[in-house]
Amino acid sequence: MGNRYLRKMDMMSALTHGTGGQVMIKGRYVATVEIDFSVSEKDTDLLPFDKIKENVYNETTELLTELIEQEFYPAGKVKITQQYADVFRCDE
Repeated sequence: MGNRYLRKMDMMSALTHGTGGQVMIKGRYVATVEIDFSVSEKDTDLLPFDKIKENVYNETTELLTELIEQEFYPAGKVKITQQYADVFRCDE
């Protein structure tokens, strides 16, 4: 897994063994990601509301970072800056 956007698998060793004087390819991709979700509290497999809220506030950035880094490892570093998170109850 990983690197499917950057290289063929047989070229992976070029990164781990240096560039041998080759020209580097560098890039940057910046995006805004919005994740909207809606689930019924009647769902018996759900965590309690307070735990869901805690997870969204405290663990989503780390999870997204890990997922994206898997695709770009070892060529890239991912930095995610959380701007806003909210979890609330409402009527359907």
